[in-house]
Amino acid sequence: MNYTKIYDRNDIESSFKEIIEVISKKNSKYNTARLSQNNVLVSRNIFSLLKEMYASSTGISEMITGILMEHIFESEKICPGSALNTLNEIIGKDNHDNDLVFKDLSLDNLDSCLDFLNISSEAKDIVKNCIHLAGLYGRIFIEKGKTRNTIIELNESYNFSLLLPIGPFFGEKKWERNWCRCLCIDGVVETLGEIDGVLQDSVAEKAPLTIFARGFSYDVINTIKVNNDRRTTDISLVSFGVDNLETLNSIADIAAVLNTDIVTPLKGDVIAAKKFSTLPIVEKIICGFGNVSLVNTSTINRVASHVSNLEKRSNNSAIDITGILNKRIKSLTGKCVTVKLRCMSIQQQAMLFEEIDIGIKAMNSLIRFGINIDTKTGSIMPAAMKFASNKMSDSFMKCINSIEVAIIKD
Repeated sequence: MNYTKIYDRNDIESSFKEIIEVISKKNSKYNTARLSQNNVLVSRNIFSLLKEMYASSTGISEMITGILMEHIFESEKICPGSALNTLNEIIGKDNHDNDLVFKDLSLDNLDSCLDFLNISSEAKDIVKNCIHLAGLYGRIFIEKGKTRNTIIELNESYNFSLLLPIGPFFGEKKWERNWCRCLCIDGVVETLGEIDGVLQDSVAEKAPLTIFARGFSYDVINTIKVNNDRRTTDISLVSFGVDNLETLNSIADIAAVLNTDIVTPLKGDVIAAKKFSTLPIVEKIICGFGNVSLVNTSTINRVASHVSNLEKRSNNSAIDITGILNKRIKSLTGKCVTVKLRCMSIQQQAMLFEEIDIGIKAMNSLIRFGINIDTKTGSIMPAAMKFASNKMSDSFMKCINSIEVAIIKD
């Protein structure tokens, strides 16, 4: 049989004080980690503590703990890493009426800004080095490494992993050219006749040419390779492949870098109609070892817009699609840093990955919203974190204080 119990204001205040006392006595270090659901970051110990309290409580205590958990999650949605501050404000360990001064983030105050994060010194050093390399607006990617030491790599060009049917010239490790004409074809080049016009003009003008396509017939590949080896032509062929999901959309990404239209035979476009003089020119192209790198500063804004659209799609896609989109975003990042984590146990690597991820997200928040400096203590906190903590701690207290009577079914 179910019973209902009525709790008055005194019961509510008494229960709230008991919950606060329990939380206040916990002195364990709050290591932040990502919770997979809702992409929310909450301290592992904070979440475990609240979850345990919620599971073991009943009646009014269960209700108050549940409300507290909701506000902690909402705080994290506003600013990752703000859960501890929100909790401290609620239990009275942090006074949010401090004298604060707002400042924009700069590389000069970066080290001080990292101090507020409860992550390992290794994670802080990696985040610091990444931001110094990539700059405040560069992109940072984390992946599992295979070496004993963590490797941090800086790349300042657009990079694509694609097939190179003929490879570089004899004796060259890579095909590197400046001010190269490019042709993008969403299809397979079956005959030389389809591209003969641009090939002839390339030879006549002694200008390099790169042709991007889904594939090339054997005759096309063999003929161009022979002429390249003779130094008659200066042509690079790049293939996206026909059924490779990870490279299928690379043609659209490269077209964005080149600021060009794609020739699509299936839509009625005629490859042979393309004029060499109308093809886009890329500042630098490097083809080698299954990788194509492009440098083209004139299309930075176009690429940024293209990346923004991919990011929106990534945020609303399934995990497998998000992985593919993130690889495309990485390829289109003009200045990015890749972190290859050192070999360690799966659990250790997962924890380090999460800590670095949190540090990067916190820095992104600092870049967007700036920092608050306490004029009395000199301590630094992200402006967004302070905003989130203030907002959600106030909201929680208003919610609790507004409850005069609670009727709860046992």
